[in-house]
Amino acid sequence: MRRRLYLIAFWAAIALSGFAQTIGEAFYIYRNDGQFNAFFRDEVISIEYSYEDAEGNTYDEIVTQIVNTADSIYKIPIAAIDSVGFVQPETIINNEVFPLTAEHAPYITNADVLSFTMSSSTPDVLRPKVGNIVVATAECAVFPNGIIARVEEISNSGSGYQYTCCQAYYDEVFDQLITYQPDVEGVVSADATRGFDLRRASLTATLWDVNWTRTIEGGATTTTLNVGDRGTATVTVCKTLTTPFYFQLQFQNNMTSSVGFNATSTASISNERQIGQTITAGRITIPYTMGLLWLEPKLSLFGYFEEQGKVELNYSGHFNRTDKVTFTYTQGKWDFSHSFQTELGTDVASLSMEGSAEIGLKPQIDFSLNGQQAGFGLNARVGMKEYINFVFDMTNLSDGSLYDAMRDSYCRTTIPWSVTVHANTNIFSRYDASQSDDGFYSHTFKPNIEPRWGDDRYIFPLFENVSGKRQESGNTKADASASVSRTPLLPVQVGFSLLDKDGNILQTKYDNRTYKYGSLFDSYSCELSNLKSDEKYKVRPSVKLFGYDVLASPSAEIEKQESAKECPVVLSDFKVTNKQYKERGFTNDGMTYDYRFDVSVTATLENSEDVQDWGYVYRDPNGREKEISLVQPSGYGTTYTDTRWAYYRNEARSTCTLYGYVKYVGSDEPVYGEPHDYPLEYGETSCPDNNHPHWIDLGIGTQWRCCNAGASSPEDYGGYYTFDQAQAYNPPSFDQIKALLNKCTSTWTQQNGVNGRKFTGPNGGTIFLPAAGRVWDGALLNVGTLGYYWSSTPYDEGGAYGLYFNSDYAYWGYYWYRSSGRSVRPAR
Repeated sequence: MRRRLYLIAFWAAIALSGFAQTIGEAFYIYRNDGQFNAFFRDEVISIEYSYEDAEGNTYDEIVTQIVNTADSIYKIPIAAIDSVGFVQPETIINNEVFPLTAEHAPYITNADVLSFTMSSSTPDVLRPKVGNIVVATAECAVFPNGIIARVEEISNSGSGYQYTCCQAYYDEVFDQLITYQPDVEGVVSADATRGFDLRRASLTATLWDVNWTRTIEGGATTTTLNVGDRGTATVTVCKTLTTPFYFQLQFQNNMTSSVGFNATSTASISNERQIGQTITAGRITIPYTMGLLWLEPKLSLFGYFEEQGKVELNYSGHFNRTDKVTFTYTQGKWDFSHSFQTELGTDVASLSMEGSAEIGLKPQIDFSLNGQQAGFGLNARVGMKEYINFVFDMTNLSDGSLYDAMRDSYCRTTIPWSVTVHANTNIFSRYDASQSDDGFYSHTFKPNIEPRWGDDRYIFPLFENVSGKRQESGNTKADASASVSRTPLLPVQVGFSLLDKDGNILQTKYDNRTYKYGSLFDSYSCELSNLKSDEKYKVRPSVKLFGYDVLASPSAEIEKQESAKECPVVLSDFKVTNKQYKERGFTNDGMTYDYRFDVSVTATLENSEDVQDWGYVYRDPNGREKEISLVQPSGYGTTYTDTRWAYYRNEARSTCTLYGYVKYVGSDEPVYGEPHDYPLEYGETSCPDNNHPHWIDLGIGTQWRCCNAGASSPEDYGGYYTFDQAQAYNPPSFDQIKALLNKCTSTWTQQNGVNGRKFTGPNGGTIFLPAAGRVWDGALLNVGTLGYYWSSTPYDEGGAYGLYFNSDYAYWGYYWYRSSGRSVRPAR
């Protein structure tokens, strides 16, 4: 019951904290297990309680307090919570502490970490006494490495007062200290003595945010690195009159990089270079410490590459890495935790490798508390490695298959990394329980096995379920299909090759899709043509790599069809005997059309043996097929010219489909010939010769010139005219422009390398209007991207109607300045 009442009080205190004048921005959880938690109220999302502990064990009462922040979840045992405070506690400094500030700096000479000299002119009030603990504040620049020491002896000589000291500790400096500083902010500077006194850092503050470029060369290998690095930190310090010193630094380092790598080597090579110069965020004063506790972060960044075996590799890529490290000092011991996130991508251009190639970054980050006498930090190694298992099976190669010899060769991308954190074990107390013999404690985080990035990538994809089957409608075509799997190392195209009985390649067809990482498909099929019915064929998958065709495996047989008979009907002398246009003027099978084409075709039966019926098939515009028998009812012999059918269309240019058929004695299934598309065309579709200009009939009641005014060919831009000048060239009216837009189709295209729009009328007539741009204020604009054409119709005193188009659409405009220069396309 006590714990539940405590939680209610905790919630009530937070809810009422906004009304109390003395309550600050943070609240503090004091614990009896040696740890300490502090939170800014505006970064806490929610506070909950749970019947489960941090290990997932469930109890009958509340055992855990859960604090959710923007970037973490804190699970605090209820039994470990001693008290909660909402007011910033008073900082109490040991009365033996003597701060050395900027005021003392002019009098101090020969400064060291355990000794210094003050001039004879130093006022008594500025001189420490024997037994004092001297601490250099961040502003006291004469101590480049800081000092925390107890004065043991003072001697006076002609050069001044000489102070001899022994090591002191932070535990002796503060009797009570509570401070919480999220996202410590610093300024990138080469001046390590610059000081900062930040009372409240913003949430976006950083220690550094830098970018470098460095090229590393070694042997025949060149690596270019473009690197960005950003560091942020959160500092928490606690010491009360009854609890020992607690310190925690949560540090996050974000690296981004892009890489260019070109390597040629036949031996093991390793090279490393520093990228940029070592930077410092300056001296950062931790709040509420009266300037006696300050942090000095430094960053050194190195790039490296390593090669093993025979390597010829050219690739570009990127990798981004975020490391979050927590340094915690509690109960006289150091503890470290680490989490990370990695993202990378590579684009291999060429590869020939038996071994591996690795490229990466090695950040070295150090933190000093009041100088180098008390330090901790991390050394990391983060990279990406390309490893290839280059299998070359000579047994399969002897069978003539390069694909089978190299099919199982693969490339693997891994992320080698390690992070080593370290700390001076003699920082906060002379009774440090984690002391080692050399005063240095470290821990290394690394995976047992290098983690992979993505799937293994292979030289060739894998083909399965390969099949080839002749089509039922005829013996001359076959359908080939296969399933495709595995991620390719390099982009390839996959397809099928048709081989004759001797293994000669007759044809190869490829899928228009590129099979590559990020764009995979699981099956492929195609139609192979021109097969002979009485021969056997074989289909094999095929891979196009670097422009070369590589036959893959397995293969599949296409059996010959001995019993199949061909269609002996031949169609010839196709003609359009009549063509008519009338908008919605023709009806057939309940549908209305604009065009009618009457056709004539001659059908010849070249072999009448065992034939009981023959003729040809007519396929209408909707895909419906009709068999036209030339035997029944009265018979027409073996050659007949048929003129009975008409084709109806809603476009001026199209095709009709005809093919022969026969029915043999004793068979109910017809044998069909190859379908053939015959052209249907109404009206002039283009200029009849090069004697431009011509008048083109588009079938919309208006004839249009094939060229712009002032041009000698359809793709020439011609002249640029004001609205008044344009009227001398017979421009179209506004209604004629609307008819062009409403009754014609238009597409953005090129003609002889010139961009423009092609307008196609309902009768198939076409005109090309180049994107000539316009003239405005004496300047020629938008050439090749926009078209502006005058009409003859004014809009108001200052403007006029016209035609406008770009690569996406065409429409009419109406408020164009008449003084601008635009194109003219005559119409009548």
